[in-house]
Amino acid sequence: MKYLVGIVTYNPNIIEIKNKLTLLREKEYNVIIVDNSSKNINILKETSKNFDTFLIENSENMGIAFALNQIFEFAEKKKFEWVLTLDQDSDISDSLLETFSMCPMNNQVGVYCPKVYDIISRTFVQNGKAETNRKKYSEIDKCITSGSLTSVKTWKEIGGFDNYLFIDEVDDDFCYRLKKDGYNILIISDAIMNHQIGKTRVLTLLGRKVFIRNHSAMRKFYITRNRLYLDKKYYGHIKVRTVLMTVMFIVKTLIFENEKLDKFLASNKGIIYAIRGK
Repeated sequence: MKYLVGIVTYNPNIIEIKNKLTLLREKEYNVIIVDNSSKNINILKETSKNFDTFLIENSENMGIAFALNQIFEFAEKKKFEWVLTLDQDSDISDSLLETFSMCPMNNQVGVYCPKVYDIISRTFVQNGKAETNRKKYSEIDKCITSGSLTSVKTWKEIGGFDNYLFIDEVDDDFCYRLKKDGYNILIISDAIMNHQIGKTRVLTLLGRKVFIRNHSAMRKFYITRNRLYLDKKYYGHIKVRTVLMTVMFIVKTLIFENEKLDKFLASNKGIIYAIRGK
């Protein structure tokens, strides 16, 4: 299977980008970078030019969802049927790329994805039952967009990514609609991608691990707003479970994180925006 590789960037580490592009060029992959108004855009432009990589420059930060849609629009125009989407800090390898190229073409599959290992918390945040079932592919309910091989046809049929979400819950929303329309998300049992989620700290309380993600105040706003927004979008109301989850999310922030006031105010702003539909 031949596929396009799409990378979304925002103030990226240029060395990491060069390492990715070096590997991708060696394997003769077509690559597109969509940049969301990085401060180091001039260096990124030079780098993309040196690696013969197509670059789309957004004059302002349009968010992950918008950038992903730009990648898929490009893929559709260039007649690619599948796109491997990567974050700027996604850890890819030759074996992972090769595994994706061997995935069978299947009209019922919307996404192929790897098992995702968080290198900070040292846990699998995306695992599924592929390993325990001893199957090459196993169906799961959702996956993150980083490291996902997604069908362009499926992306178009379900309406693409929701630009309103901007950054958080973008993948959950996409996967929900994909499954709702009868498509499968398959995790590959022998594919593992290392990933880092936020600035995670791991605490042990009463014998249990507690993961403190330490997202910025801006991310707190979008996480809170988007969780509540998706409930209203799909159920017409905010579920009790989501309310409790939001309360715990804010409590954990106030207890364990720094910049408590800024993050608390951002989360409350997210609640207000979700209720008002802003």
